[in-house]
Amino acid sequence: AGNYNYNATYIGEGLLASSQTTGTFNVAANNYRITGNNINAYYGANKNYKIQLLNNNKPVKDAIIIIKINKNTVQVKTDNQGYATLKLSLKAGKYTITSTYKNIKVSNKITVKPTLITKNKKIKKGKTLTYTAKLLNKNGKKLKNKKITFKINGRQKPIKKESLKSKSKTSKKENTK
Repeated sequence: AGNYNYNATYIGEGLLASSQTTGTFNVAANNYRITGNNINAYYGANKNYKIQLLNNNKPVKDAIIIIKINKNTVQVKTDNQGYATLKLSLKAGKYTITSTYKNIKVSNKITVKPTLITKNKKIKKGKTLTYTAKLLNKNGKKLKNKKITFKINGRQKPIKKESLKSKSKTSKKENTK
């Protein structure tokens, strides 16, 4: 990278006269940059992680990007616009995803939210426990008329359908005697 001078000379031959010229040219340094975004989605939303590789603000095509998420590493090739896309299929949780090209890295956060939401409860023996669950689709919208079964100490506790039709939350009372 940098500015260079050149001198070109033709000594001539036969009817062709000799010629000489000088000049300069610039070789731009590689200035690679990777861009990506954080992702927040519900489980099952079929999201893609998309990053773009640029060199001097121009897309780099057919480059191999190394993408690492948790302990898994994959290689993804960029398209004509410099984009590399990885289809995500992750369990609910928080992840860091890192994309690398040569020595250039970008890290993003991925949050996969659960679609069945409950809370842990503690109760004293002999008391009645009320517990609730909320069931969402992959877009975070409430699902209605679906059966949820609670398991307490290995025993299944089905929920009555009437409570599912009328409420977005479902609940179950359990006597702990």
